[in-house]
Amino acid sequence: MLAYAGNSAIMNGYVILWKEDDDEMLKRWICLLAALLLPAAACADALPITLEPLTPPPEENYLSDTQYEDETLSVRLETIEYEGATCHVAWVTIADPSQLRTAVSTDPAKLRRQTTSGQHTTSYMAEANGAVVAINGDWFSDRNKGYIMRMGTVIRNVHTDMRDDCLIDSEGNFHLIISPTEEERQAVLDQYTIWNVLSFGPAYVVDGELVEIRKDYPFRRNGQAPRTVIGQTGELSYVMVVVDGRLNDSPGLTQPEVGELMLSLGCQQAFGLDGGGTSTLTFHNERVNQLTGKYERKISDIIYFASGLSTVREE
Repeated sequence: MLAYAGNSAIMNGYVILWKEDDDEMLKRWICLLAALLLPAAACADALPITLEPLTPPPEENYLSDTQYEDETLSVRLETIEYEGATCHVAWVTIADPSQLRTAVSTDPAKLRRQTTSGQHTTSYMAEANGAVVAINGDWFSDRNKGYIMRMGTVIRNVHTDMRDDCLIDSEGNFHLIISPTEEERQAVLDQYTIWNVLSFGPAYVVDGELVEIRKDYPFRRNGQAPRTVIGQTGELSYVMVVVDGRLNDSPGLTQPEVGELMLSLGCQQAFGLDGGGTSTLTFHNERVNQLTGKYERKISDIIYFASGLSTVREE
């Protein structure tokens, strides 16, 4: 956090001074240099790698209906139009990889295929887990295949090459595998410490290059539909996108159109999550996008970003 006071600024608890006759540009350079030199102790500690819910972030750091800012987390929302569809975009920067998190609706051992028993909406799970911003995940309990890991816990290990994989490591980096083999996935698991694995897709952008999505990829490749996507734009920098669809003023996007959108937003990696009636983006415990039906769908999991100032909730 940065606050000005006379001939000084307070940054993360440190006081930075300048001469009275220094101009405004020099003051900004002084603050920038100081920020680069501040010791690591000025940042919050890493959050625990657990599926336990977190406490809510400080309310005073919600600066508006579209912006959150503290010394560990920056979130900015905007709404754009792309190919006739309304797209809700959340730009996120975090201080520590542990702030990129997943949550499940109930004890993972109780999640069963094609049942809503014990499941909850994205909005409910976001608030329950202390999320600043969240999107729906891959709703893994709706299918019986896929390698599924959440916060270091392997929930399912049933191989499929019909859907792409997104493996997120302990540095917050995405590793996307197209039509994965078991050997390809294991190679990534062996090389990196992986905290989360998503099985849905498609992979839209890999290493800054647009992916040619195979023609038999599921989830309505060429149909306009609501979509949910997460992308990595740089080190500890991300973008979450939910596209309104099946509405008179926003029919949705095809999979190739989503890929082009994510590339235009600067994604180095971009991966599709469950869309259609599941697509949901929440910020400050409020849903941002328009639903395709009357009610928000109950699902098994979400992806969210938390403040580094949060802690594990006490029972």
